[in-house]
Amino acid sequence: LVFISSIASFKTAMVIMIQRLVSRPVALRFRQVVQTSRMARPYNSASWGAFGSSPILLKPAYSMSQLKDLRASSGAPIVECKKALEAVAEENDVLQAALDWLRKHGAAKASSKVADRETTEGLVSFASANEQSAVLVKVASETDFAGRSDTFVQLIDQVTMATLPSATLTDATTMELSKEDIASSQTTNGKTVQQLMDEAIVAIRENISVAEVTQLSTGNDDTAQWVGYIHNRIHNDSNAGTAAAAVLVAPASADANVTPQDLTEIGKKLAMHVVAARPQYLQSSEIPESVVEKEREILQQQIVDSGKAPEIAKKIVMGRLNKFFAEICMLDQGHMVEEKNPKIKDFLKARGVVLKQFKALFI
Repeated sequence: LVFISSIASFKTAMVIMIQRLVSRPVALRFRQVVQTSRMARPYNSASWGAFGSSPILLKPAYSMSQLKDLRASSGAPIVECKKALEAVAEENDVLQAALDWLRKHGAAKASSKVADRETTEGLVSFASANEQSAVLVKVASETDFAGRSDTFVQLIDQVTMATLPSATLTDATTMELSKEDIASSQTTNGKTVQQLMDEAIVAIRENISVAEVTQLSTGNDDTAQWVGYIHNRIHNDSNAGTAAAAVLVAPASADANVTPQDLTEIGKKLAMHVVAARPQYLQSSEIPESVVEKEREILQQQIVDSGKAPEIAKKIVMGRLNKFFAEICMLDQGHMVEEKNPKIKDFLKARGVVLKQFKALFI
């Protein structure tokens, strides 16, 4: 009992000592320290002076309006915006300097974190200057949520206009741009595509890449037109959607009674067909011989296993091979946008129009 009583007396004494140490002035001082740490960043240990002295309140190196403007302009997290403003506090144009800082440091940091992530979502776009030159663009993202954001839609629209050919190409009807050419392309606001990509990565915090840019031209044919179609367009004032196709159409002959308006109408329906049917080739002559032979071998083996006579088997193989061509060759397909689905080659012949080429991008 004496031992237990001694322990109880010791605990009581310790409680009284702690209560005296944690007096009201110290408690108030602690609350003041907490409030100051929230209001006066950045700060350092020297700003607190000797132990027990009043803390020195430091004004932030930026104003709340600057922080708000930078957040709205860049879309970067608040923490990154604060770091950028603190780093460029001595610059004349603080907002622009902070944006540059984010591109150099924030984008590099974000890119290193997301660089290895797979990009299977995004958007594609089509734009044409005067039907003589056009461009198809695909920008990839990790998620469809990011791909539908305003920042991402603005990005792909700016990339599209930056890579749209300013003049008709004479060497080829299609030309896929290299990554270096894409990155260095100038946008309408004076920035390069690479700078826009850096800003978008900081804002969206996902891996983003320009997967493909293909410039289209009518070449030396002044009568031809590139006509495009954008499927599932995100906004009415945007060129972006989930699929896009372009077709190169022209009058079949010099005396064909076909107007530019006719080409535009026919071309748009053909581009819609491309999105719906997804043909792989324009005509059977473009199919690599290795692909045809592989399909022929598969069909012949199927007929052999069925026990058909050789002469009948040969006809069956040819019939199924033609059906295979019709599935992957656009001119042999039934027009999915026209009534009664006529074969596209017959549809074009009746209207005096020739389809020279097509190109499509999908997400």
